[in-house]
Amino acid sequence: MTTAGFTPHIVCESGSLSTITALVVAGLGITILPGSAVRVDQTQLRAIQLLPGAPTRTVQAAWRADSFHAVSATAFMDFVRHRKI
Repeated sequence: MTTAGFTPHIVCESGSLSTITALVVAGLGITILPGSAVRVDQTQLRAIQLLPGAPTRTVQAAWRADSFHAVSATAFMDFVRHRKI
């Protein structure tokens, strides 16, 4: 960021997307979030697409390995596991 002429002054970090969003809405900073974290009905935020080559996020599915799973849940996990996205 320094090479782009910007030096961040970080005073708070959080792993909670709702906390981060609330801080930005309150005018206490800016953030980089996954697109899925910016709600369409959130009129107080402005989201922009980052440049090509920007960071990506891997999303994974998780389930208990030692529990019964409904047929529909098993079918969904099989679909997700074999789909190339």
